[in-house]
Amino acid sequence: MTDCALHKTPANEKEARDRSDLQRWKQAINEKVEANKKLGTWSKIKFNNKKYKAIKTHFLFDMKHDAEGKMTRYKAQIVAQGFNQVPG
Repeated sequence: MTDCALHKTPANEKEARDRSDLQRWKQAINEKVEANKKLGTWSKIKFNNKKYKAIKTHFLFDMKHDAEGKMTRYKAQIVAQGFNQVPG
């Protein structure tokens, strides 16, 4: 992967795994999961329910820069795939 490609954020987790800066993306994911655990908005459960379906999630990635354009940190955000929801 070229150095230029590392300045572009990955579109998904698979793309993040194929990059040389994977460790930084993993750290960003872990930071987000820990922050959500601390807030009480994240828990890992065993879901075995025939009546309901779990809503899938995925991570969005971003690189944060300071006022001078210097990259300051890697950021991951978890989002629900709400289009999978069914009313009721």
